[in-house]
Amino acid sequence: MPTFRCRYWQENQEKRVRLAPTSRTAAGAATGARGEDIAINAIPLARSEGIVPFVTFLDEIGAPTERLLTQARLSPDALDRSGALFPLHQGMRFLDDAARKQGISNIGLVVGRRTRVCDLSPLGRLLSPAMSLNEAIALLVGVIGLFNSALELSLLCCLDRAFFSHRLAVGAEADVSLFTLMLMIDLVRLAAGPRWRPQAIHVPAAHARMRRAHEAAMEIPCLGGTDRWTIVFDRSLLNDRLRYCPANADADEALEALRRAAPAGDFCGSLRQVIGSLLPSGNPSLAAAADAAGFSLRTLQRRLNDAGCSYSQLLEEARHRAALRLLGDRRVKIVDVAFELGYSDPANFTRAFRRWTGTSPRAARGGA
Repeated sequence: MPTFRCRYWQENQEKRVRLAPTSRTAAGAATGARGEDIAINAIPLARSEGIVPFVTFLDEIGAPTERLLTQARLSPDALDRSGALFPLHQGMRFLDDAARKQGISNIGLVVGRRTRVCDLSPLGRLLSPAMSLNEAIALLVGVIGLFNSALELSLLCCLDRAFFSHRLAVGAEADVSLFTLMLMIDLVRLAAGPRWRPQAIHVPAAHARMRRAHEAAMEIPCLGGTDRWTIVFDRSLLNDRLRYCPANADADEALEALRRAAPAGDFCGSLRQVIGSLLPSGNPSLAAAADAAGFSLRTLQRRLNDAGCSYSQLLEEARHRAALRLLGDRRVKIVDVAFELGYSDPANFTRAFRRWTGTSPRAARGGA
């Protein structure tokens, strides 16, 4: 079996050569959300659109999806909202439980194979048939942190081969990694055609024991020797247009949608977003937030102290922001807004809203 490596590629595993974003807008979006690299202090979060393909698949096979989501403390209603964020730790727990209870091995691979990157809104709406594969990868390298704050994409070219890679900053998570890998392959197929397959896949050392199983499942040579998941293909493909990509006329709107709901790049901001994701399930305690973030209670308390954050203040801010968003939708009754924010008594919500804004929820909405 051939090993598609070269000394230059191996020497640059820790100093990846990344493509520059194709536009100043994309560059600004990525920098604003992530800085130079994955923010190690922030709690990893992802957009709800990333878990919807799994939910759809589980519904189709008759799994008790809503119960599985609730057991993982993910709100089914919140995930239906475009741009909703969820803690990645919770999402991975949901996938682990669903795969185990439904007897599905490699659920990330199964769902990834049936998911088209163009259908993964809003990322897919950024792509256009006028783009080259090189431009498309560059764009996604720049903005992927707005979709999943723990995910990093990179591209390295060596001689006549291209190495398109990803890694997660949350440890060895196979389901999310395999799902992402299949989307990367689908992206290349937009230029190379639906039957295209990589020359090889590099599997991280943490998954080395599963390399043969992955190789059999994907029918693609799987190699080790890297710290990230990598697909290898002919470098010349980078110049090809995305001829199999549907036309999109709303790329600017899609990028703005990514920016509006981007995961925070700091600890306090990301914890506020974690709290916001828990509000539909009731009044989130400090222990509930720690569990969602993947921390022990003591660790979260220490992190709050180190960051100079107050949990009660972050809870207030999360409720305030969610209240303004919900009140903007006149289809949602004010009493339902209160319950959505974790208030058992709507009068308590009204008093809190007056404290935040100096006016009542009804007046803020423009009612009598």
